[in-house]
Amino acid sequence: ASANGYVKTWYDQAGTNHAYQNTTSKQAYIVKDGAQVYEGSTPAFEPINTQIALELTSPIGGGTDFAMFAAYRALHDGSYLTRHLTTPQFDTGRRSNNDNWYFNTDTGQITTGVHPSTQVVGTYSIVGTEMSIHGNGAPIATLTATGVPTADVERLGRYTGGQGGTISEMIFYESDQTDNRKAIESNMADFYGIDLDAAADHDS
Repeated sequence: ASANGYVKTWYDQAGTNHAYQNTTSKQAYIVKDGAQVYEGSTPAFEPINTQIALELTSPIGGGTDFAMFAAYRALHDGSYLTRHLTTPQFDTGRRSNNDNWYFNTDTGQITTGVHPSTQVVGTYSIVGTEMSIHGNGAPIATLTATGVPTADVERLGRYTGGQGGTISEMIFYESDQTDNRKAIESNMADFYGIDLDAAADHDS
């Protein structure tokens, strides 16, 4: 009744770019202490330590327009959605040491605002040389980078210590999603019961 279950493969619903983790000690919980991991009323998984939870079969991004939409809960600093252990970096999530929203590529870095500990819809975008973050539909920050980022997403989910942070969904595009952002955020928020910023003018 107290057994744990772990994520070895997180299947890509759009094709074959599955995320995987073959090292048992790095695998995220999908069952913890005999109970399936949930965030609210929907299933999720919980990364367990300072290691990367999952590796992508093929890197995403790198020199192209990019958009990542994620439903997740980051409880504490160092809760990264994507994380490179070496340069060039492509880091997103909640910054270590100061609990800020965080978006770091090889050509620019955004670290600003206080990242909430509740479940959020976070959007991390690159259009040309412009990097931006939206949190629950509201603009967090925009930065004109020093060039087109060449880094790409290879690794998912680094949560320090397994203290309850969860990841429910991640959607990646290698294209500009500016015109579709509000609709995608609205769909994710409706599904997970997340309240979007009222001033951001989203459709239900």
